[in-house]
Amino acid sequence: MGLITLTVLGVVIVVSAAIAFVVEQYQARKQAAEIAEQLRKSLGQYCKIYSLEECDNVLIEKCRDYLLNKFPDGVAHEFVNLDTMEARKQLAEDIVLELASCMNIEGVKVDFPPMSSNDYGCMKPIEGGGFQVCLNEALLVADPEQLVKTICHELRHAIQFQSFTDNRWGYSPSRVAQWLYSWNNYIPCTSVINFEAYYSQIIEVDARLFVDELYKEINLEK
Repeated sequence: MGLITLTVLGVVIVVSAAIAFVVEQYQARKQAAEIAEQLRKSLGQYCKIYSLEECDNVLIEKCRDYLLNKFPDGVAHEFVNLDTMEARKQLAEDIVLELASCMNIEGVKVDFPPMSSNDYGCMKPIEGGGFQVCLNEALLVADPEQLVKTICHELRHAIQFQSFTDNRWGYSPSRVAQWLYSWNNYIPCTSVINFEAYYSQIIEVDARLFVDELYKEINLEK
């Protein structure tokens, strides 16, 4: 067999191995995509029947009473009377800490970091204990009502996270396990493409439902 023939054969072998690798990777990704799609559909169905637990009723009642007493004339009314951003930030921080107390959450800090216009806020566990609630300062001016709903939503995430090590609220083991799985496999909302996956996660479904139930019998948008 000549040198040229051996060289060509070697190229064929290399190309074949490369193609086989690509095919294998493609099949693995396709299988993963199919599994993800099945999971997405299952979660979609489950989200429709997801409900809060009995211990949430106490939290909702405390938060609802606080909001009704804090904003008898509506949320926007309280913010519109403040002339500076610093005053509005201080009011927002007070609301966070007071609602955290209603929810029996300790070690909460508040920040207003630069955020995308699409982000209302987020919650970050603090190393060593506690939580940092980050809020979009644009809400202080543009939509105070959404600001308060965002605060309730992010504090709900703090409850979820705290329950893994200190379930002081009495959630069922199965509920805590659901939250833990969701946190460990969390999908951030980075684009329109993965919005549905983000939106359908149990901890996001739970946080939205908590806020919906809290606001079911009150109207602070006066």
